[in-house]
Amino acid sequence: MSKKLTVKELKKIIAKLPDDMEVVVQRDSEGNGYKTAYAADPDCIWSDDEETIYPTTATAANNCMEEDEWEKMKKEKPRVLVIAP
Repeated sequence: MSKKLTVKELKKIIAKLPDDMEVVVQRDSEGNGYKTAYAADPDCIWSDDEETIYPTTATAANNCMEEDEWEKMKKEKPRVLVIAP
């Protein structure tokens, strides 16, 4: 598994960059395409299988789960920052 980028590391990387610099997201690890980033959402939870992102602002029904399951996940899982292309 590759190393995961943290917000702390990202802050170090971008600290001296100009505020108006555009952000581009690579589509995959091989570099098979790029897109301009249009949003960043720090209120998400990443599933255990690392295949699904659940926005914490959504309801349990929106995330296709029972209310108690969703409340447990929101309490136990760390938040991730999602940058969307």
